[in-house]
Amino acid sequence: MEDHSNPFFDATLYQSHGCILQAYGVGFEPELFLTEVNLEPMRVILKDKLKLPKQLKNKIVEASGVLGIFDIPFLLVRVSNAKSMSSQIEEATLFLTQYYNELKRLGNFPNVESISMQFLVGGNKPLIDTKNFPEFLKLVFGIGIQVSVGNVNSKS
Repeated sequence: MEDHSNPFFDATLYQSHGCILQAYGVGFEPELFLTEVNLEPMRVILKDKLKLPKQLKNKIVEASGVLGIFDIPFLLVRVSNAKSMSSQIEEATLFLTQYYNELKRLGNFPNVESISMQFLVGGNKPLIDTKNFPEFLKLVFGIGIQVSVGNVNSKS
């Protein structure tokens, strides 16, 4: 029986606006990391291996040929729920400033292979040039966070 309390059963997780911090690695222990830092628990979306419905998991494996991703522990943290890219960057800058030491520690935590921030913005709206946010760039480069931007279909 599948675990429907797992956030990956929420089909809107990566289909709604906002920013998510993601860290993962083979052997990474997100639960241990969280016991050693001061991060708001309500921000944590996932602190375990990816658990998807079997049918979806099979489709991903069939399409990518990659099975190992389901054996890798992830830490997903909600950074922003804002719709606009500029608001997401402003909130991410506040988050990075507030949790700078914890995030530096995450980068050096045993078995963490990657830390990234995914910004999800709506439809055909123009993306914001990040050079207008020097503090944000200073923080992500200082911590070693990769940044990606994706589009979601806006229904509003």
